[in-house]
Amino acid sequence: MSTRSAKVNFLLDLAFRVPPLLEKIDSATSTTKSRTSDTSALTENILKLKKTFEFWLKSFTQLDQQHQQQPQSPTHKPKNPSIHDLTCESLCRICLLLLVSGLADLSKNPLAPHPPNRPPNPTPYALSLRKTTLLFTKSTKIPIVKARGVSGALHFLHAFYTRTGDDEGAQWCQQVKESVCAEAPYLSWDLMLPWSLLTLYAIPLRTAEVDEGTARRAVI
Repeated sequence: MSTRSAKVNFLLDLAFRVPPLLEKIDSATSTTKSRTSDTSALTENILKLKKTFEFWLKSFTQLDQQHQQQPQSPTHKPKNPSIHDLTCESLCRICLLLLVSGLADLSKNPLAPHPPNRPPNPTPYALSLRKTTLLFTKSTKIPIVKARGVSGALHFLHAFYTRTGDDEGAQWCQQVKESVCAEAPYLSWDLMLPWSLLTLYAIPLRTAEVDEGTARRAVI
């Protein structure tokens, strides 16, 4: 898949690297025969990809801030982030949550090497994704766009909270889902998830013009 934006294409390329790592995490945490060297290499790869996602997010946010800071008329009112930008941010934060949760799982493996620092806490990453999800619900009044846009984030947030036993977090996900569904009772929620990234292909001109070199400044 490819879009008109080098920066978004780079994000998608990073996102496609997450599932294979998650499979390796599942394998490493479900067996007692994992070699320390394998687990160490896996941890290093996850940390490297996590750092690149964070670089991408910082770069993407700075680009949006530069656009927002352009001279405006005195009567101009700041707008909410675009649906496209929030979709990009949501995907990035979903991937970060999955990677950090995987690191936390690996740290519980008795065969895992002892890192110099504690593994990152997934909870702040989940909170950041929650904030992005709420912003999305406020950025459009079109029910089908809203449902499609938040379905992915809610899916992974609910799975995270359920797995960690956070009943409050899981209840929050359910409340947001019910609120969105109430606006569009004719929609099938389960069918929204495969379409949650569709907005990535409706790219504003300013995003499409991002320089290729800037998009790939972080090299893995």
